[in-house]
Amino acid sequence: MNSTQTLKRQVGLRTVVSTGAGLALASISYVSLIEMSDHVSGNAGWTALAVAGFICYLSSLCFAELGGMFPSAAGIKLYIEKAFGESAALVLASLYIVTTLSIVGAETYILGNVLSFGFQGVPVLFWVILFLFSVCLINVRGVKLTGLFQDFVAYFKFFALIAVSWISLTKFNFPWSAPFQPMLDKTPLDFFQAVGVGVFLFLGFEWVTPLAEEVEHPKFLSRIHERYFTPHWAIWSLFVLCALLSLFVAYTHIVKPFIYMGAFAECLIYVAMAASLIKLRKTHPELQRPFKVRFLAIPIFVAVFFTVLGFGLLAENHGAAIAMGGLALIVLFYVKGVIPRMRSLASSDPSKPQVKRRRPVALSENAASSDKSTEGQNPDDPNKTP
Repeated sequence: MNSTQTLKRQVGLRTVVSTGAGLALASISYVSLIEMSDHVSGNAGWTALAVAGFICYLSSLCFAELGGMFPSAAGIKLYIEKAFGESAALVLASLYIVTTLSIVGAETYILGNVLSFGFQGVPVLFWVILFLFSVCLINVRGVKLTGLFQDFVAYFKFFALIAVSWISLTKFNFPWSAPFQPMLDKTPLDFFQAVGVGVFLFLGFEWVTPLAEEVEHPKFLSRIHERYFTPHWAIWSLFVLCALLSLFVAYTHIVKPFIYMGAFAECLIYVAMAASLIKLRKTHPELQRPFKVRFLAIPIFVAVFFTVLGFGLLAENHGAAIAMGGLALIVLFYVKGVIPRMRSLASSDPSKPQVKRRRPVALSENAASSDKSTEGQNPDDPNKTP
């Protein structure tokens, strides 16, 4: 058997692009643009967005090296685990996933309001539930159908946004005022906060390495559909969670803290990836790296910058800081209290077959043993030891 194992590829480059870039064009991103523009002068919001994009590009180099070292669907959890251990990986990856999932409530609420405005008389919650239910059904049917749907929606938004932007800039005498002076009547701290919100707009490229193969606890979430071979229980569980979050946002009209929570989650994971890369350079220099960040100063800069930026974002929005603190406590309780208990119960379950582990034997030892067992035998002898 070939010693090199590779992952089965289900989607192509077109879908990878539409998935990552499509997240950046989510409905809440347009609200984020308004929030970002409030921190800069005139029409200079693009400068903060450009700075955020460049620094996210530096962070993407860390993802590229880590992805080459560990080409696994476990993604960010695996990278952190290899560098800092399983507990740290579970805490950071879980906090990141829970935070980004919480954004769904604000996202669907905004989308529901847009559709309700276009279709007068239809309530917002109808569009919210219809959208979530449709997305769940498509995901249950499998990755390929989901990818095709994502391609259609994302590329339609790309071209529609380009067309609308061009018409707005050329046909309606768009008022350009101070496009190169972002701090004309603002402070450097305002610009720094604008960059922080801009980071949220680049949310997406790290999502193409999901945590699907890490589903172990609880067991029902790992059940696979008999026909479509998808984790349908996990998908419907997400539907219930997202629906509850959407109802919360619909009745409270709280949107802004979710933007800062999402931006902080991005900063958190960028810091974790840069720190993991730095650690693995020291502890595992022998690992193959198809792509390697040329200068170690790049991940160091990424780690320091996003650490400062992340805490600056929480200082800007106290609601987001309180929510992140609460989520962190819940995640810590789950990782340190719930998971060990579930593992203990699973290991003590008498109905679970016990797998005997064999002592690992070096390849050279196996080869030597095989040579001794066949030494002196005629290769055509039917009585030779198999």
